[in-house]
Amino acid sequence: MELTARATRKYSFGKSLSAMAAPILALTLLAGCAQQEVKDEQFSGFLGDYSGFEQLQAPDGVTVVGWISPDISDNYHSLMIDPAIVYPPERSFDRFDEADVAKALAYLSEGMKDTLGEHMTLVSEPGPGVLRMRSALTTASVGFKPMKWYNYVPVSAVAVAAGEATGLRDDGVQLIAEVELLDSVSSKRVAATARMGSSTVPQGKPVALSNIQPLLDEWIQAAGLWFDRYIAKS
Repeated sequence: MELTARATRKYSFGKSLSAMAAPILALTLLAGCAQQEVKDEQFSGFLGDYSGFEQLQAPDGVTVVGWISPDISDNYHSLMIDPAIVYPPERSFDRFDEADVAKALAYLSEGMKDTLGEHMTLVSEPGPGVLRMRSALTTASVGFKPMKWYNYVPVSAVAVAAGEATGLRDDGVQLIAEVELLDSVSSKRVAATARMGSSTVPQGKPVALSNIQPLLDEWIQAAGLWFDRYIAKS
């Protein structure tokens, strides 16, 4: 069954960190460009196998880690999108209200449908020429604290450096999303990525959907750019 994309949603590339942190961010990136080995234990397990992961530059210029099949082609004409989930399922996010987590997952899922529906036909059943997309929020951390993933991706240390160097009164919010594309018939992986993003929340306050919505919008827009580059051909 084909799904239609909604035209009413407008996504933005809003910046979540103070402009005065820009020089610090640049220095942080330049200082940490050495590539390291990716280890499975640095991730949630949602994607199963991370052995081929390496640093990649997403089409919007953000550094991520992931893998893209060398055999990727434009033979896919349709896409089925699984609802975004929290992984592991029993995980709870500190200072995140459960209702807002559910809203964030729904917002991300619907946003992906709206945006990617402009690039491919959306369907609800597997079949030849159909890609399947799986996605999960696997980490949500509040406070400018280094996490294991910081040891691998230099860009993810940006939030830490910005918060410490500029004396921001807000708490940093770091989210990690893991996403993969599979051939819907064979379940062969076509591409996979783990992407981190940062936002802020007033110090000591719970995290609401409004605090992370610009970040979700950024991810949704980035997915559209990715499909433009690797899958959808005009």
